[in-house]
Amino acid sequence: MSTTRTSTTTNQYNPSGMGVYNSFQNPVQQGWQQYSQNPLTSSWFNQEVNQSNQMNTNIGNTMNQVNTLNSAQTPMNNSPAVMNAMKARNQRAMQSRQSQGFNSLLMNANNVRQTALGQMQGYQPLQISQTSKQSTGGLGTWATPLIQAVLENSGGGGGGMAAMMGG
Repeated sequence: MSTTRTSTTTNQYNPSGMGVYNSFQNPVQQGWQQYSQNPLTSSWFNQEVNQSNQMNTNIGNTMNQVNTLNSAQTPMNNSPAVMNAMKARNQRAMQSRQSQGFNSLLMNANNVRQTALGQMQGYQPLQISQTSKQSTGGLGTWATPLIQAVLENSGGGGGGMAAMMGG
């Protein structure tokens, strides 16, 4: 004999938490699309690159000003060749800092983006209740007691076949 058991569960969530959850779905989808296509075109990455370049330019300008002041104060370093060599050295250092900054941004961009998307994807609204309903049906629920009752009644008070079935 077979028995069929059906279980139904209904969850209810805090309405404001569910609203936050639903609001995350579109940015997550857009983020995945942007990340899979070309994350370097996103505004957050370009803003970081521009900030890094601006900081690097400021450092280079400061170094050139320091070299100019030092050159003016030291008569021995006042030659155009020495000044040009210092400017070239500063330019190389500035290009090195710029490439290192860009490489660092590339490495960190992936981690920042994936962390944010993972946190948004993992957000779960507050569950405030759960209702479970179980029902049983099929032949096993009514056939087994019926057969036992028939066997008990036909065997004269529990003997014969009913005794063999454990009834």
